[in-house]
Amino acid sequence: MTFTQIRIIKWMLLVLFVVCAGYVVHHLREGMRSATAEVLDIPDEPENVTSRQVELEQLDSEGNTAWTLKAAESVGQTDSGQQFRDAEIHFSGADGTPVVVTADLCHVRRDSSVHLQGNVVIRDNTSLRLEAESLEFRRFPDRVWSTEPVRYFKDDIVGDAGSMSYIIKRGELNLDDGVDMILNPSSESPLHITSKSAFMNKTRHWVQYLDKVEVRQKSGFLTCNDLQVFLTDDHTGIERIDAFENAVMNLEVSDEEVDDDSEMSGALTSQAGSKRLSAERLEMLFRPSGEGLERVRALNGGRLELRLPDNATEGYHKELTGHTLAFDFDEQGEITKLRGRGGVTLVLIPVSGDDGARTIIRARRIEGDFDPMTGDLVDARCTRAVEFEQGDVRATAGEGIFRGADSKLILIKLPRLWDPRASLEARRIVVDIETGNVRGIRDVRSSSAGGSGGVGLFPSTEKEPVYFVADHLFYNRSRELAVYTGGARGFQGRSRVEADTIQIFEKTGDLIAEGDVRTVLLQDLVKSEDGEEGGPVEPTVTTAASFHYRAVDEVLEYHGEVEMRAKEMTLRGDRVEVRLNKGGSGVEEVYAEGEVEISMADGRAAGEYARYLPDEQSMTLQGEHAWLQNDGKLTEGKQLTFFLSNDKILVDGQEQNRTKTTYTSKTHPF
Repeated sequence: MTFTQIRIIKWMLLVLFVVCAGYVVHHLREGMRSATAEVLDIPDEPENVTSRQVELEQLDSEGNTAWTLKAAESVGQTDSGQQFRDAEIHFSGADGTPVVVTADLCHVRRDSSVHLQGNVVIRDNTSLRLEAESLEFRRFPDRVWSTEPVRYFKDDIVGDAGSMSYIIKRGELNLDDGVDMILNPSSESPLHITSKSAFMNKTRHWVQYLDKVEVRQKSGFLTCNDLQVFLTDDHTGIERIDAFENAVMNLEVSDEEVDDDSEMSGALTSQAGSKRLSAERLEMLFRPSGEGLERVRALNGGRLELRLPDNATEGYHKELTGHTLAFDFDEQGEITKLRGRGGVTLVLIPVSGDDGARTIIRARRIEGDFDPMTGDLVDARCTRAVEFEQGDVRATAGEGIFRGADSKLILIKLPRLWDPRASLEARRIVVDIETGNVRGIRDVRSSSAGGSGGVGLFPSTEKEPVYFVADHLFYNRSRELAVYTGGARGFQGRSRVEADTIQIFEKTGDLIAEGDVRTVLLQDLVKSEDGEEGGPVEPTVTTAASFHYRAVDEVLEYHGEVEMRAKEMTLRGDRVEVRLNKGGSGVEEVYAEGEVEISMADGRAAGEYARYLPDEQSMTLQGEHAWLQNDGKLTEGKQLTFFLSNDKILVDGQEQNRTKTTYTSKTHPF
């Protein structure tokens, strides 16, 4: 061996020594790194722990640990990467939360992406658990996803989806291709949510469901296209639920479900029938404990429909619409209060299906109370620009109160009610929704075009309205009867009727007045002295205890201390009947009975009965002691007829001068 060969061998040994020393130093450094690395607080592993002898660490761009892989063994290497059996990968998730992914087989590619296959499970220390058959992982961002069905577990939430994507660092989970979740599955009223997709962020404590969302609980369900569920800080309860885009909340309750012990948690009402609340946005607020609804708000156009069962024979379906509707719930989950803003409309629809009886109440604001036992609307207080509509009846007021118990609407603050025939004003107007009856209370004022009078009771050459005023009014719709009480007065032009009580019968056109009756009617009972026609018609003023206008017979009937004055003639009697011409344009005759007395400018007359014919200006008296006194002359008989236009007198049908005479006559009145 030459010297040169020896020198070459020494150099080769030196290189080998340096290489071996570098290899040893490298492994010593790795051992120290593993010994000083931070230990992650991962969830408890299964009882049957697999011994994992292989460990692989992936560093990020800053040299920090991105994830750590542990596996039972390496099962081979391919051109694209290396495969491991019974693997688990440790990540640091949102806010440092440790996340662990386990799988039967793990394939780590050269580009640092990972494919996991077989019994894939993702879990963290907040009880989150995802299960899938396969999973993909890619860096930047740290994202895992699966295109196969997955199972989801979180606290008291379980569900599944067609696919998923999870960004580990941000704690964002996306579920797609059909999501089906159940909240509180072990409770008596689990909440079942389905949608096309869902999104949740662990750091923000909320879950969003998108596209064809359905939420079911017992017999109620909610549909929308965007549902956001806000959880409590500890994820054990629900703080708020927001539903967007055609949100509809439905509840169906059968008759069998209605009893004192029923508990429909979160239901709009426990009364049998269907309840439907819809809006562009529904906001549901839960109690601080996270259990039970406290308030529901329907925003941007809310609509509540309360429908009775199909077999109901009486009562009303109710529809309530408004820009904003808010409902409060008690601790048993029953609705107790209602608030509506921005223009609210309440529609009452009879179950009989008669659209003509549909009632509509509008107002700027409505506040109401519900009976938690029956779920029915107890009352609704309407304020600002109140409007009422039922058939052809309309009303307006500053405020109104709807009472559900007796189906009455009370209008106050300048109320006014009208239909095509008449109008009514009073300090307070009460409308019975079921019967259509109306009450006017204090300072009643009404007007109608014709009414019972028309041209009969209140003859007028013009089509003037007929007015009535009184302290109170009661209108019976079925009988078409209006009763005015307390200083009642009716008038048209110069004609009027006054009494304590006035009754108007619209069907027959009759009018009955009672108590201190006084009528002023344009009836030309006494012609002018020159006998010319066409002059102004003088009013006839009559007082009595009661008065009845019979429209069919066109008769005015007065009772009780009647006194009728026309120009210079005054007629008194216990009963006076005025028969009108056909059409009521004039008086055909006047009949009086019961201690009849007549006073004139030039004399007096008396009898038990009297008959006056205005066209003939003749007065006929009858009775055992009928008499006429004129210009100091006295005429007596059982039947006397005299004329206002001349001195002619008929006694028992025979013409006589006005002197004192006595004659016999027939005993029966005309």
